[in-house]
Amino acid sequence: MRQKLHILLFVLGIVLYNVNLFGELYSDALTRFRSIALDLQLHKTKQWNRFLYIEDGQGSLVVNEDFFVSAKGASDPHQELLDSLDALFERTGGDKHFLCRFPARSKWLISRLQIPKSLLSDIRCEGYQKYLEMVEPKSVWLVFASYHLKAPASSFGHTFLRLGKQKQGINGNNDLLDYSVNFAANPDSNNALVYAWKGLFGGFKGNFSALPYYYKIREYNDYESRDLWNYKLALTEDEISKLLDLVWELDRAQFNYYYITKNCSYFLLALLDAISEDFNFLDRLPAYVIPIDTVRAVQSRPGFVNSIVYRPSVRSRLWEHYEKLDEKLKRSYLALDLSQAPAFPATHGHSDQAKLLDLALIQFDYLYPKEILNGKGPEYEAKKKYLLARSRIPLASVEEAIEPNVDEFPHEGHPGTKFTLGLGYRNSGGMISAPFMDFRFRGAFHEWDDSERGHFFSTLDMFDVAFRYYTDNKSLRLHRLTLFDVFNIQPLNPLDKKQSWRIELGLHDFNDAQCEHCYGLRLGMGTGLAVQANHHRLKPTLYALGVAKTDLYQSDETKRLHTRLGLGPQFGLWTRLLSSKDHLIGSYEVLFDPFEKTKPKRRFLGQLKYGYTFWERYQVQLAFEKSERFEHYLLNGSYYF
Repeated sequence: MRQKLHILLFVLGIVLYNVNLFGELYSDALTRFRSIALDLQLHKTKQWNRFLYIEDGQGSLVVNEDFFVSAKGASDPHQELLDSLDALFERTGGDKHFLCRFPARSKWLISRLQIPKSLLSDIRCEGYQKYLEMVEPKSVWLVFASYHLKAPASSFGHTFLRLGKQKQGINGNNDLLDYSVNFAANPDSNNALVYAWKGLFGGFKGNFSALPYYYKIREYNDYESRDLWNYKLALTEDEISKLLDLVWELDRAQFNYYYITKNCSYFLLALLDAISEDFNFLDRLPAYVIPIDTVRAVQSRPGFVNSIVYRPSVRSRLWEHYEKLDEKLKRSYLALDLSQAPAFPATHGHSDQAKLLDLALIQFDYLYPKEILNGKGPEYEAKKKYLLARSRIPLASVEEAIEPNVDEFPHEGHPGTKFTLGLGYRNSGGMISAPFMDFRFRGAFHEWDDSERGHFFSTLDMFDVAFRYYTDNKSLRLHRLTLFDVFNIQPLNPLDKKQSWRIELGLHDFNDAQCEHCYGLRLGMGTGLAVQANHHRLKPTLYALGVAKTDLYQSDETKRLHTRLGLGPQFGLWTRLLSSKDHLIGSYEVLFDPFEKTKPKRRFLGQLKYGYTFWERYQVQLAFEKSERFEHYLLNGSYYF
């Protein structure tokens, strides 16, 4: 018994000795690698600072502390590096170990310092491994969801990443199995004014999230009827692996979200930049960032975009299916009552009935996305009747292929910021009386005056300021300050009867029959109809709106604030003339003030403009404007940047 006790004590002594020896070994190793890291000044490298989202030594964009190891990590990359090395050499911790929490930083430190794996803990990171097995990407795509004027946050589009799995399925392209990486704000208010204020000044927190790609398809493609444009990125297997590690680390990161600067575009490119010191996509961004700038930035690196795949929205699919029908089937379809069980003429065989039922099922999804998604309501019950009728026809559905032309690719559109310089004359009383110079800067984003190439057929004009310098009296006057002018044009078609609408808010130099050179604030709203000959080469579009405009202005005579109301019609025409690079615009509005007693009740404004765009970033325009007091003639040139 005593002999066994001696043996046990001997073994225990050896173990304690080795534990102490290994402890000293690891302590010496840690000291040595900390010294090497300082000699190499790893804390000053571009890569380490990108891991921490530190910009120009100004501190990290990440606002929560648990993204860092050190309590000073957000502002001190040096201390964060030293504490990270300490954490890397810890012997315990499981899923909370540095190796598991920060795989991208761990692998980079091990590689740069050439740390032998034998010196590190043999820890199995179960959560991290499950994440890798779940996502399992073989490709990475940058996805642009097209412009959506029904929601302020989506007016400029949206970008996110798609992680493509190894392709499966009969057609070898089952992207429903993919995952997406999304950055978005977490709004805490539905109030439009609160949303705008917080979005502009960083009142919301934003974060990354990874979720199945089919959720994004349902949200954008189906529910909001937005086209998805997929840009395949030329990343190597090692770079894709590093991207996955970075996304895993970002699961616990929060950022202050700014609607026009630090938004989804910015942070997606910051994520891509963190993959490699050779990537500098953030350097390619303008001061004010919109989602399509993400696409332009990655395309600016030669060969970085391999291919482009278009995924049409439910609205695009609906129209394409309808256009493929012959005239007889179109008439039969328009005669259908979607609220009733389907009924067809006896002359329609199974093939014709299948086409009509397939089209009806798409239209249900387009018109009633919320009801169909919730699985209740009369619209959902009506769709079930059409599904039942379709199941009785032993023919497979045919998905019509939709190939967009080059003018529809969003990256082909002009940049959103524009500077304009013009020369003009103001004519009053039949003689030229006042030459002037026109200066204009527009923050964002698109108007009818701009080329339609790559853009939706509507107006979204924001932060637009114009000055005019009159040479006769050497006066510089603010001509217009547009806070926003949103004109959602919805051309009528047999399947979609939605109305067009417009809303504007801005400061104007009113120079009309009721007030000469009065500065005032204008709020205008209107609704009406638009029609478009979509398949005509010139693509003419007509609209007619009923508008109401309220002005708050100061009179030069009384120096007091006044209000006035204008009600009346507004008409417009847009058409090409020679090619997709030019356009002709005509508009006319007349406003009647029902409460005006002493001055003319009627005000009108007519405009005619011809513009030609060349080299994508330049435009020249001739314009004529007629009001009840003046005629204006203007030649201007614009540069987009």
